Amino acid sequence: LSLSLSLSRKMAEAAASAGAGRNGGKAKAKRKPEQPVMECELPTFELVATPSRKDGISLQLETDLRNIGCELIQVGGILLQRPQVVMACAQILFQRFFYRKSFLHNAADIVAMACLYLAAKVEEAPRRLRDVINVVYHIRKKSSKAYREGGKVNTLLDSHADQYAIIKNEVIKAERRILKELGFCVHVKHPHKLIVSYLNLLGFTDTGEVEGLAQQAWNYMNDALRTNVFVKFRTPTIACACIHLALIDKNIPMLANWWRVFDVTLDDIEEISITLVSLYGRPRVTLEDLMVQVDAIKKSKKESRGGRARQTNGSGTNAGDKKESTKDRRRDESTTDSRKPRDRSRSPTRR
Repeated sequence: LSLSLSLSRKMAEAAASAGAGRNGGKAKAKRKPEQPVMECELPTFELVATPSRKDGISLQLETDLRNIGCELIQVGGILLQRPQVVMACAQILFQRFFYRKSFLHNAADIVAMACLYLAAKVEEAPRRLRDVINVVYHIRKKSSKAYREGGKVNTLLDSHADQYAIIKNEVIKAERRILKELGFCVHVKHPHKLIVSYLNLLGFTDTGEVEGLAQQAWNYMNDALRTNVFVKFRTPTIACACIHLALIDKNIPMLANWWRVFDVTLDDIEEISITLVSLYGRPRVTLEDLMVQVDAIKKSKKESRGGRARQTNGSGTNAGDKKESTKDRRRDESTTDSRKPRDRSRSPTRR
């Protein structure tokens, strides 16, 4: 009760000070137009029946592709020296896009480049498209099987080569596709700022303790970006779950049911915690191995589609023959009728 009262008091004071600042000034400052924030919560049927699952990709393969794609974005953003909000926005865009489209028809690395390039512009920390392509290409080659086995692999991409032009065009098309599928609503509400506010409201006043807990919670939050947590739960729920895991790691006891102050349930916190713990136990995979599996599924679907097309064409040929024979018979009948002598007795008399 005391936590909820202090929270409501602070919110009222902030609103009063904001109102006083607006009314007390001589000239009203122009407010910056608010950008529409993307609602990340998806319904259950979209989370279960994804386009990739409908195309024959298993749940484990889809989860690995999402994980490795977000890892590409995270490492690429670090090498590009972008702030964490850029990588967070890009990974959420990546997750949302593949709940609209399938991994079978959209390459994960190309979409990862497009999401990173788009998120850098959204968060006002842009980088050139050439830099994004070169960094992600370098990461892919460094993680390839040939490089790990000690082979000679060129990790640099020539900007004057045809391969660079092809990748650039694909990334530009992927960016347009992302904007279209998400309805140009790409501004994401990040829960990073909520963690410090929640810790202060929970009574943590020591600066060092708050910084340690906040850093641990931020680490869990950055790892949660590789899962579907940010498209399944609200932002306050994710923040409370990360604080809950940080308190467990630091062995800090807390009041019972403290999450109710923020309108969060214990079931949601436990579900997020289980998702994060299972993420740490997944085996290590590479994008190269995953793309081999995707190509195999694509090839099998193409062969099955080609077999059905051949069957359809075979039945269509028989039907065509029947139609041609019917037309020939009608043509012969009309020719025979035209050759018969005309019966003038039945013709009408002219007046």
